Amino acid sequence: MNLARISLLAALFASFAVSQTPDFDPAAAVSGGCGLQTEDGYLLGAGSDYRVVFDADGITFTPALGRQAPAEMPWRFSLDSIERGEDVVYARDAGSAVNPTRSGLRASFTRTRDITERYDVRSEGVEQSFVFGCPLPGQGDLVVRGKIDSDLENRFRGESSDGLAFACAFGEITVGGVTGIDAVGRRVAGTLRYDGDSMELVLPAAFVDEAVYPLVLDPLIGFDWTVGASLSEDTDADVAWGGSPSAYTAVWTRPYSAGTADVLGQRFTESGWEAGFNMHVIAAAGNNVRPSIASSKGSRRFLCVWENRPTSGGGGSSDLWMRAINDDGSMSNTVTLAATGADEVDPDVGNETRYNAESVLVVWNRVGFGIRCAEVSIPDGFADPSLSSTVKTVSSSALDSDPAVSKGCGSDEVHAVVWTREAVTGNNVLGAAVSHSGTLLGNEIPIAAFVDRGEQRADVDGDGESFLAVFECDEGPGSTDADVCCRRLRYDGSSLVTDGPRIWIDDDPSQHEAAPAVGLAMEKYVIAWSEASAAAARDLRGVELRASDLSPCGGEFLIEGPRNRDVMPEIATQFVAGDSSSGEAMITFTSLDLGANGGSQVQAQRYSAFGGGAVTTIHAECGGGGQLTIRDQFALLNTVEIDLDLADGAATLATLHIGTDASPVVPCGSCSILTPLVAVPIMLFYFDDFAYGDVDLDLPDCSSGLHGSVWRFQYVVANTTETPCLGLPVGLSNIEEAVLDY
Repeated sequence: MNLARISLLAALFASFAVSQTPDFDPAAAVSGGCGLQTEDGYLLGAGSDYRVVFDADGITFTPALGRQAPAEMPWRFSLDSIERGEDVVYARDAGSAVNPTRSGLRASFTRTRDITERYDVRSEGVEQSFVFGCPLPGQGDLVVRGKIDSDLENRFRGESSDGLAFACAFGEITVGGVTGIDAVGRRVAGTLRYDGDSMELVLPAAFVDEAVYPLVLDPLIGFDWTVGASLSEDTDADVAWGGSPSAYTAVWTRPYSAGTADVLGQRFTESGWEAGFNMHVIAAAGNNVRPSIASSKGSRRFLCVWENRPTSGGGGSSDLWMRAINDDGSMSNTVTLAATGADEVDPDVGNETRYNAESVLVVWNRVGFGIRCAEVSIPDGFADPSLSSTVKTVSSSALDSDPAVSKGCGSDEVHAVVWTREAVTGNNVLGAAVSHSGTLLGNEIPIAAFVDRGEQRADVDGDGESFLAVFECDEGPGSTDADVCCRRLRYDGSSLVTDGPRIWIDDDPSQHEAAPAVGLAMEKYVIAWSEASAAAARDLRGVELRASDLSPCGGEFLIEGPRNRDVMPEIATQFVAGDSSSGEAMITFTSLDLGANGGSQVQAQRYSAFGGGAVTTIHAECGGGGQLTIRDQFALLNTVEIDLDLADGAATLATLHIGTDASPVVPCGSCSILTPLVAVPIMLFYFDDFAYGDVDLDLPDCSSGLHGSVWRFQYVVANTTETPCLGLPVGLSNIEEAVLDY
């Protein structure tokens, strides 16, 4: 219950202006997880550098070799038999095919009532195990035999206690040494045998005779990279916020060969890091690239759209496919969004923030025909996504490419769409307003069409009325470097219009700045881009601009670097996904390893547009004055709530004292009282014999010069039962000291 609202006036205090240096948590590797899911007739899983399929024929393990490999090189194991001495404990025949079952990250084949073949999916590989529930008939060594089918090479023949390796030019699939473990924890090393066709996992007879059952036999199947060969090449990341419970979902591409790639996904908690969500494979078995994702608040689901390209050496065109993702990571069937014979490429997806709507907006390039868009329905529940209406034309020029749509559309359901148009004098950036149903609102407009340099690779975000487009600007004739620029846009009720001049965000002539991304976080735009630094490295840098006038909120800051080559950032803010009170965001990007093995992984960096400064209690509550709490981040441009809780129920009035670190705190009997610069009276309300109240405090903007200033707050409560302050019926809350930060 907000009973008072005030603003802190910058004129009261001296300047504390300093450069902005947000305090980030370390970036997390999004693409280093693992997952296992149920598909139609089989189980599909993935780890940090592999895909795995479990079906009635066994396990197929495929390493992600990247675009350097001419073709995928899978490794397949199919169980043939289990023997002990001369006794056959289990033999596979034409009628004994068993479909796997899933429990969490475990795939299981029930071979007999007492024998289970298990596979535990881990980030680093798949742990194979065989569980024997009771003593086995026969005498002698326990031998599990399976057929190996792979183009990977293994010249070893014979017996090994250290494991086996099946190699190619880029590395090797390894089957680790065999270990036997009985029910009381006794362990023994086994051996592996390979004859060029079949692999045998062997435990010694003496251990099998003495084991307390159940008995487990387990090697680990993984992939080791050859030094000098690239690691997996995870790239093309995008991210969105939504669902219920709300979380982020990141999607990206993982190439398995020159002509094949999967689209993977990973959900995150609100705090930004993994917790209970497994990685999932959105698209496999093809050349699936360039995913984009957004959420519908109405259905609490995500939609991922991607290009399905022809595999290497194959004909045909690129189509767009899509799949809805649910809260628990389960997914709809894969549905075709656009397949016309032309190349349908570069999809981008915008959020829907109404509770009563269950759709998102998709834009893309129909190569040679211009920019297209469509509203896609993703109903609540588990139904497949579908087109809400026909595909509509945003632009019809064959020179147009690389579209982007604002994640936000506001209550008016208006998105901004921007794209690049090739021109004789250099590329230009154009834009248009589009309704959430895909209807073009007004005409296309030039956003960046300046004769002195080319512009391209645009991104955009906004609230349905005001938008910000960011883009690359060439540094000038003859230069191969680019700067990062922006321009404010506005929907005037009938068309998109420019709302101010082009502004340079980073125009360092000695650096190449590229691929900017933008997100709207309440009163701020957050912009990120990649900047060349030492040698081949690239830093990820950022800046905040006040949404109302694009004035800087602090200086340029480092998001990630300079260890690797960090490129292609994308930003998802909670604000444009429907959380109007949140300044939280997630930035995803591709981090290319500059070491000998190269490769790349997708990273995620949690970001708060209102990080806020430290809040410290400097004096305790006294005389029934209650508990003062500062709600939300104490940050420039933010609004915080100063709560009073559990004050003496006899109190009839309270006043909020506001001061700085220069404001004296003086004794008052056994209590301490803050000498205020500003005193704000508030009304109280009562519950269970206690008094409560609060004040909304509008903090100064970024240009106030107050960054780093220190503030003090205390409630003084009148007509309390206790009289510790010189015999007066006054209670004093705790005194909180807060640092005003970005």
